[in-house]
Amino acid sequence: MVEGGPPGRAEWLPGWLACGALGAAVLLAAALAASPLVWAGAVAVGVFAVSGNAVSMVLVMQRAAPGRAGQDSALVAAGFFAGFALGPPLFGLLAQGGRYGPGWLLVAAEFAVAGAVAFLWAVRDRGDRRGGRDRADRLDRPEGKK
Repeated sequence: MVEGGPPGRAEWLPGWLACGALGAAVLLAAALAASPLVWAGAVAVGVFAVSGNAVSMVLVMQRAAPGRAGQDSALVAAGFFAGFALGPPLFGLLAQGGRYGPGWLLVAAEFAVAGAVAFLWAVRDRGDRRGGRDRADRLDRPEGKK
């Protein structure tokens, strides 16, 4: 649960943002057939993909074990920036061969995986709350130990 917000809602936000980003990538792929869709896709990337970065970092900071916030946020930032650094050159290779559609569909697949992971975490967190376990229990005890 995110402090100060409605219980059970914030956990689902990264998954929904990933779904929106997936839709943005699909719009960009579809823009090959209907070019005005590129504008809707660009706006959707700004709304969903960029927001996902910020929301993910907030959740990492809130859920970090005591003394680990810096390490955890650095790891997440490294993952984001590795994607920012490697994604455009790899997409450029596809685009150079005239394969924009497969490039955007690859991006959509990556957002789909991110959404699946985010939703699985939200379901796990919901089950933990219903089972009486809190974040401290998960951090202090390995699975299966009481």
